[in-house]
Amino acid sequence: MSSYNIDLVLVFEWTYLFTSIFTKKYDKIIKINSVFSNSLGGSNNIDEIFNALVNSRIKSASSNLELINIDNNRKNIISIETSSNICGVSFIKSGNCIKTIEENSERKHVEKIPIFYKKLQDEIGFKNSEISAIAVSIGPGSFTGLRIGLSFAKGLALAQSLPIVPIPTMMSLAFSQKKSKPTIGLIHSHGDRVFCQKIVWSCDIPKPFQGIEVLNWQNFLDNLDKARTVFHTNCHKLIDKEKFISAKLSSINVGILAYEMFKDLVIKDPTNLVSNYVSPFKINK
Repeated sequence: MSSYNIDLVLVFEWTYLFTSIFTKKYDKIIKINSVFSNSLGGSNNIDEIFNALVNSRIKSASSNLELINIDNNRKNIISIETSSNICGVSFIKSGNCIKTIEENSERKHVEKIPIFYKKLQDEIGFKNSEISAIAVSIGPGSFTGLRIGLSFAKGLALAQSLPIVPIPTMMSLAFSQKKSKPTIGLIHSHGDRVFCQKIVWSCDIPKPFQGIEVLNWQNFLDNLDKARTVFHTNCHKLIDKEKFISAKLSSINVGILAYEMFKDLVIKDPTNLVSNYVSPFKINK
């Protein structure tokens, strides 16, 4: 320490760090009353003050490094949607959709998904080694569709040692309606059964308020809070006069949500990842 001009170091460090670090990130603030009068939680020890400044720099650098790593890990995302009649693949770069290929391909997902991926790759020109992560709609939805989508996602991920970001299908569907921010979601299961879930919003990001229920249609209507806004997909045959919002599933929403929620949802080893089928046999009456 004696080889440094401690006073100048402190003044420089304090000026540099004050607005960007201490005022936002740390509880203890070093107060410099003058060049020769310093305190750290009541301490006058110059070494404590210097060490605190150095440690703050380290913490700040570590935090920034973590953000950089997250950005690198989510930079190029391949997103997959096969949970319903929609079959699609998108390329998401830094949170923006560069290209998507999808269509209504009911019962043809297993044929279409590898074709769509190859077409996407040919049109954009990316290499498999440039992919950062795979995002996939994880359910609930079509039993067969979910299995096909996750199997394809796992194949891509395991071949390149990539993480998978599983996106709840109801959240992806809700995200398509972020402007209106509805609070109850419905996905058709079979017959008069629907998957139902209440949603809350954090800015433009939907989050589950409760778990998914499987309800028959009349039971849902009888217990519906009329003040809530409802969105749905594939429930047209059940809807009569109800003014519910028709929403569409898309691999674009899967990919953008994966980018936004990467840190919370990413799974580095997807070997044992399974779809959220939400067994239709557990029905609330």
